[in-house]
Amino acid sequence: MAKLIDEATAANQRETVAEQLADQAVKAMLNEVVTWPKPGLVDPVEHRAHPDMDVFTFIQSATSLRPYFKQAATAGLNFPTEQPAPLFFNQLRLLGQRAETTMFKATAGVNTHKGTIFSLGILTGTVATLKGRQLPVTQLNVQRVVKEMLANLLATDLDGLKHGQ
Repeated sequence: MAKLIDEATAANQRETVAEQLADQAVKAMLNEVVTWPKPGLVDPVEHRAHPDMDVFTFIQSATSLRPYFKQAATAGLNFPTEQPAPLFFNQLRLLGQRAETTMFKATAGVNTHKGTIFSLGILTGTVATLKGRQLPVTQLNVQRVVKEMLANLLATDLDGLKHGQ
């Protein structure tokens, strides 16, 4: 019985951490879009460089992506220590591709956050991985995990192109 209680408690704690990380990711995106001035970028005052989007497009996009960031966090919290880190990146990549579809639906086809999905998804998953392994979330630890995840990425991605994949 004690083991079941411990497992349920750990699962609830992981759920809470995933929710908090997703909330922080969306909050960061919303804070970014309302920052002014940002010459050439979308902000609450102007968006002439991007006539296809405005601050409301960004808000719709950011809020639509919350489930993705929770999935990225959950994946990081649950990623097995013994698995190679590049497999975790591949998992995040698949989640991110689905998130892009969600973003495009929320924005009627406008690319508001494709780069953010990639970079903030990696960071969210990385922080969750550290928390799941009960390691301190420091700049050095984040850098280490990201380097491990992306090891040989360019070579493996280009190798796939070389072989017609």
